[in-house]
Amino acid sequence: MNLHEVLNLAKQLSPVDKVRLMQQMAFELENELRDKPTAPQQHHQPQQPPQPPQEPPQWEMSANAGNRPSAPDIDPSRWDDWASFPE
Repeated sequence: MNLHEVLNLAKQLSPVDKVRLMQQMAFELENELRDKPTAPQQHHQPQQPPQPPQEPPQWEMSANAGNRPSAPDIDPSRWDDWASFPE
C-alpha cells in the first residue's frame, strides 16, 4: 500500500475520525523520532517546495491553551445542556 492509497482511504473517514487519525499518527511519529533518530530516507517522489507557515488548526490551538477546565468543572453545564436538549 502506498501513500496515495492511504490518503484516499483517509478521505473517506468522518471528520472526527480524521482528527483521531492525525493525533494517533502524530503520537507514533513523535515516539519514532524520540526512540531512534535516523537520516532522511530517499523518496521516489519529487519533494514539494516548502510552504509558508500557516495558522495551526483549531484543535491544535486548544490543545496548547494552558489551564483548561476539568471534566468535573464542566459536568454541571453538560447536564444543563442535555436537560434542555429537544427530544
